[in-house]
Amino acid sequence: MYDQLLVELRNEDQAAFKNVMRMPPEMFDELLPRGGPSITKQNTTYRDALDPGLKLALTLRHLASGTKYRSMSYGWRIPHNTIPLLIPEVCQAIIEEYKGFYSVVLMALVDADYRFIWVDIGGMGSASDAQIYNASELR
Repeated sequence: MYDQLLVELRNEDQAAFKNVMRMPPEMFDELLPRGGPSITKQNTTYRDALDPGLKLALTLRHLASGTKYRSMSYGWRIPHNTIPLLIPEVCQAIIEEYKGFYSVVLMALVDADYRFIWVDIGGMGSASDAQIYNASELR
């Protein structure tokens, strides 16, 4: 199981978990089984493999905070020279899992009573807000 602190945060303080991981526990739980198999390693006679949940959590925390590897090694109890090996591995697993998924942008205008008065659906997720607005009829 990944780090005990994360388990406690997840069970006792979901807002803190979201602050640390920059995602709610449910999204973490969805991401782990998708990317976990490709980052799972076998134990050897020389070392036990790191838990995929720990690898994912460490990577997400690094991406969210930009903390240096040496500083992370103390808090996560992982050697500082192992961290630069596992972060690219986890990032690649996430990229591979999400390839083929495309987002669609919904732009809407509502009145003071939260009623939709104009909607534009279908902008490509790769387009900026300004590009979508400039291509809309509202412009």
